[in-house]
Amino acid sequence: MFGKAFWLAAQSIAAAIVLAASAAAQDSGGNRETEIQASLVRLAEQPPDAAAALLAARNRLLARIEQLEQDLANTGSETSRSWSEWLDLPRLQAEAHSPAPDVPALEAIAERFYCGQAGLEAEPFVAVRRELRGFLAAREYAAADDPPDLYRRRVLDLGESLARLGTAANNDDVHRAGLRLAWLEPLSDEGSRAAQAVRARFCTTNGVIQASGRAANLLLRRDVAQQKNISEIVLGNYTWGVAFMQGHVSVAIVPSAASGALEIRLQGQAICPANVAERRRVSVQSSAATSISASKRMSITDLGLQLAPASAACWTSVQIQDVDAPRRLLERIAWRRANRVVPDAEAAASRRAESQSAAQLDGEAQELLRGINDLYYQKVRAPLIRGDALPPLFQFWSDASHLRLALAQYNQAQLAPASPPPLLPPELDLGGSAHHSLLNNLSESLLGGKTIEDQIWHDMLQILLGTPPRPLWIHDRAERWSVTLARQRPLDVRFESDRVHAVLRLARVTRGAEQLEVPVEIEASFAPQITRDGPLLVRDGDLTIRCDDPDLHKFLRRKFGAILPPELAFSGLAPPAGGTLGKLRQLKLVEFRSAGGWLSVGYQLTPAAAPGP
Repeated sequence: MFGKAFWLAAQSIAAAIVLAASAAAQDSGGNRETEIQASLVRLAEQPPDAAAALLAARNRLLARIEQLEQDLANTGSETSRSWSEWLDLPRLQAEAHSPAPDVPALEAIAERFYCGQAGLEAEPFVAVRRELRGFLAAREYAAADDPPDLYRRRVLDLGESLARLGTAANNDDVHRAGLRLAWLEPLSDEGSRAAQAVRARFCTTNGVIQASGRAANLLLRRDVAQQKNISEIVLGNYTWGVAFMQGHVSVAIVPSAASGALEIRLQGQAICPANVAERRRVSVQSSAATSISASKRMSITDLGLQLAPASAACWTSVQIQDVDAPRRLLERIAWRRANRVVPDAEAAASRRAESQSAAQLDGEAQELLRGINDLYYQKVRAPLIRGDALPPLFQFWSDASHLRLALAQYNQAQLAPASPPPLLPPELDLGGSAHHSLLNNLSESLLGGKTIEDQIWHDMLQILLGTPPRPLWIHDRAERWSVTLARQRPLDVRFESDRVHAVLRLARVTRGAEQLEVPVEIEASFAPQITRDGPLLVRDGDLTIRCDDPDLHKFLRRKFGAILPPELAFSGLAPPAGGTLGKLRQLKLVEFRSAGGWLSVGYQLTPAAAPGP
């Protein structure tokens, strides 16, 4: 009894400390922090009923499983059976119904929803895994010896972490608060509303990118030259000849608040130096010149590219060179009639040219952008969804000079309390800034608990450096090895004081047939520098490897001394010479710095290389 009273008193003191910190934040403009802390104190005072929370979570999970099975049934019996067996849906349903579910079995099933298998990005799968996480949280809550006590402690712990984040963010509190929030959210409607309020305050933009119209033009502009034989009926006359078309395809940024907007433009001229039009026994020789102006709008959103139909405006000038008829009188009549129909012929030629130019530009755009949407969905969007790493905020927009992207990288168990991003100078043709929370959250979602084999390290360094370091070579005399990253915070990065500070956490190291289940931390600090050949990271001091096994320590120092070398120059990422990507060599690195939690990189086109907007 005395222990219970003591704990309630301690909770009251903790709540008072949290509210005091909130009041201090309010004095500096943190009104939202005060409201959040007050709501958390109220939550701590009224824990939800554990049995009701578990029942609601069970019902939500079962409803999502049922919906998934209905959707799978529509895909055919074989596909439905394969997915059901692979995800073990019957076992999942049975455990969800059970009064004492097997938590390890449920966690093993949950892991399958994150394995990266193509198809798991579909909403029915995502909905099941989301409710399965909520059910596991509710199961833990209901199985606690004293559920209300556990709830109060975790809510107050969340409040204390958020109070510290309101004044000075640190990675430990960011991670701890994210986990507490994910646990709290599915237990009650009040907890869900509190989670939404916390994310509205502590999940902000942690990545920005800009690309100028000049940079887009550098990659996409092209000249068009075509020759086409004409053989068609124009104003009732059979007409033939040769048309020579020359044009230029360019790109312009179009201001848009709803999406990134580009306009592909075709400017050119079609010349027909010797046309012949025949009707009955009269032939008319003429020349024509058509000015062409066509455009096609392209919008960029988080779903990919959307292309609008091309439109065109053309103006044709026709000059009659000669009229040939069997008799002189008929020839004079034909001359007068031909001169009278010139305006109609010019109008008809203009409309025909507009139709053909729009079709031409549609074809040019398809050629330029062929397969981009499929590539984006298959290689970017779908893998991010499968890894629970798709940014909730992924917004494109454009102004008069630049295409811009802002994103907030986090999931339900993460926060992104980034300071306002640094302003990217408008003269940068390609630039971006990333807050360290972006890399930390993304790496935890995609790499946490993953095993990375020696071949992957070898190939990755070959891509980065152009040539893999000798300690990473793979041959018959080399012992094969791999590392398994920690499930939580596998990579912990900080961008401060002109340094890139990184800690890599390992949970297991495999050497040959030997598996060592030991926690390891590998720490390094780099200074970003600008060189003539591009960005360079210079290591500040030696690697720090925290490991209790001396032999393993020596092994890891050799391997990761090559992975994190004294100088990391990214030579392998240099654009190839020639071709479209070779044009990127005309971009010069002018900004590469780390400060205030942000790493910023910026490139500018050399004056001689910069095309028009």
